[in-house]
Amino acid sequence: MPKLLAQRLKSIPHSAARSVKTFAPDLAKFITATSYELMGVKSLPAQARGGESLILPKMSVGADDALLEVTLQLDGTRAEFGRYLYSKLYYTTHPQAQFSEDAVVCFEVRERFSPQRLQIALPDAALRAARASGCLRVRIDGLPYSQGTWQLIEMRLGAVENQAQRLGGL
Repeated sequence: MPKLLAQRLKSIPHSAARSVKTFAPDLAKFITATSYELMGVKSLPAQARGGESLILPKMSVGADDALLEVTLQLDGTRAEFGRYLYSKLYYTTHPQAQFSEDAVVCFEVRERFSPQRLQIALPDAALRAARASGCLRVRIDGLPYSQGTWQLIEMRLGAVENQAQRLGGL
């Protein structure tokens, strides 16, 4: 924990000439990014409010794993959701790397007030890197730009079912 805080503090540009007005936004980003790292999920289901993230424990990707199966529930009024367009799943294959907009999958949860199971495919390159490193870290923002509450009920790695299995063998 202290190592993470020291690393984050070093990332804030500083100089004697900077005013509080220009330093405050960088400090706010630091606090937000650090709080994301500290909000690690210990067990599921896990609940969060709009604008909050949940970070899952490190996972190992198996040879047949090709997607993430996620069960989410979004709760809130139409006014709280505002202009909800999508939820976000950030991923990294390095144990110490920060989450980035360069490695994110956006997805929509269409129903409200009931659990929704979604299958989310990560890029093949990310899955290969995760297998090679033995590490896949995931952060989910259920309501990134909205209010309300959301719940991560289940998340697991899974294989892609073939079409015949999905259609009941037809």
